[in-house]
Amino acid sequence: MKKIVHVAATAVFALAVSAVFAQAPAPKAAPAAKGDPKVAECRAHNQAAHKALMEEHAKAMKDHMIDPKEQSQFRAMEGRLHKHRATLAKGGLTMKECEALGKEIAHEKTVLDKMASTPAKAPAKK
Repeated sequence: MKKIVHVAATAVFALAVSAVFAQAPAPKAAPAAKGDPKVAECRAHNQAAHKALMEEHAKAMKDHMIDPKEQSQFRAMEGRLHKHRATLAKGGLTMKECEALGKEIAHEKTVLDKMASTPAKAPAKK
């Protein structure tokens, strides 16, 4: 009888110990940078630059400033701009990610400025 009680007590103790370890908090990941004012400033700057670029993009389209030969490149840019907008909206960026996104937006602006620098040429009529 003593042996059964001892085995039962050992089993209960083992279950209790495993339950305690199962409830222990997992090690915390590095704190998110969303509370960092520098990241917030970078994000706000990127959002303003993105908004201006989207307006410029829409104006170039409306004013027919994109050459038909550049349409596929223009549409690809449009897709990337929408992806950037989604990234900026979700938040939680690190400073490194925010700076990289800012560089991508600046690059898109350079490309758009080059595309829209001259009016689109009408296709030659036969």
